[in-house]
Amino acid sequence: MITKIIKIVFVSILIIGIITGCSLVCNDKKLIGSDDGASNDASVDISANDSQNDIDTTQDDSDSATEDVDTDLDMTDENDLDIVQPNESGSYDIDIEGIDQTADEGFNPLSEKNSAILKKIAGMTIEEKIGQFFIVDLYSLNDDSECTEITDILVSKFNDYHIGGVIFFGANILNPTQVISFINDMQDASDIPLFIAVDEEGGIVRRIGSNEAMRISQVPTAIDIGASGDTDYAYTLAYNMGLEIKNLGFNMDFAPVADVNTNPDNPIIGKRAFSDDEAVVADMVVAFASGLQDAGVLAVAKHFPGHGDTSLDTHTGDVYVEHDMARLESIELVPFRAAIDMGIGGIMSAHIILENVTGTNSPATFSKELLIDLLRDTYGFTGLVITDALTMGAVSDRYSTYEDCVNAILAGNDILLMPDDLEETYNGIMDAYSSGKISEARINASVYRILAAKYDLGLEL
Repeated sequence: MITKIIKIVFVSILIIGIITGCSLVCNDKKLIGSDDGASNDASVDISANDSQNDIDTTQDDSDSATEDVDTDLDMTDENDLDIVQPNESGSYDIDIEGIDQTADEGFNPLSEKNSAILKKIAGMTIEEKIGQFFIVDLYSLNDDSECTEITDILVSKFNDYHIGGVIFFGANILNPTQVISFINDMQDASDIPLFIAVDEEGGIVRRIGSNEAMRISQVPTAIDIGASGDTDYAYTLAYNMGLEIKNLGFNMDFAPVADVNTNPDNPIIGKRAFSDDEAVVADMVVAFASGLQDAGVLAVAKHFPGHGDTSLDTHTGDVYVEHDMARLESIELVPFRAAIDMGIGGIMSAHIILENVTGTNSPATFSKELLIDLLRDTYGFTGLVITDALTMGAVSDRYSTYEDCVNAILAGNDILLMPDDLEETYNGIMDAYSSGKISEARINASVYRILAAKYDLGLEL
């Protein structure tokens, strides 16, 4: 009996050993075959494609899983190098002129909005930051050729200069389908969403409404709106127009005119102003701007600190205004203060000269006293300060394109509208940054305000 039991145990052990050995041999062959296959596939594909990223690994499921794990790990490591990391407090270490990021009130770096903006700024190059200052007309951007659709030249300029936006004129507008397609194509071609701007005041200044094919609501002249005395009417007109142009893809309107037309001989403002009474103008500006912004279009009040009492046109040359600050405070500045109180998104600076206010013969566009000391510090304006067109004679006849834009930034402008030569201006600002004339903190301040406005418009940063 004992002998029989011993034989059974022996046979069992022998069988188990044979099975285990076969299993190990089979597994070894499978593993060896897998390694050889992966190695051979890789060497062939590398020589054929000259790029490791183009390798086509056609292996069985187990090999693919192994390869995927390795690839994923490599990609994660590489991507981690490009991710901007917050500091220990959860914010980003960015020096922004004029903004106290540690303040308990007024600025929360950890809010969803500020976190998105600061993270974006932290990941931007200085070239991308400087590009955001520019809103350029499509004619000059397309190498002095009118365009109604995306071109290779436009795409190249977006890539080279990272501009912040474009402005449409009548020549760029054919019909709703064309405009929508054109704007969508430009937004797709730009890494950072663009401001798509237009001068659509109503009345005699209508880039879109003057084209019957666009089929948008007709807005009367400002003087007629003001004469109605009905702010609800002004709001409704602007709101409906705002919805229409937003549906086309526009997100910024250089309107309303906030000038008080106290000079009947004014050759450039006239009927574009709501009234010669500052209180009426203030009420209408607030209503019109509110309508635009409630429709999702950023409104820009113009022309700060007031172009209403002039007898010359800044499009053609120097324009002097003799008023002192007391006079400006009592009349010209009243509508702008009201607009700031209602939360207007932008204010356009004028190229008028006010020697009795600034003590110089430089245009207001280049006045730190008016744009920083008064507009920012005294009135508390936190929106965008935008130059009037820099191709206008009042500035282009006096300064080089480079000087225009550097002076405008130093004075407190955030947006440089229609520089005469984009390449010269862009390079000039880069030189001013490299030499220390313009600090990165100053650049960051404008980029912060620009991105904040784009964020508020619902544009994805």
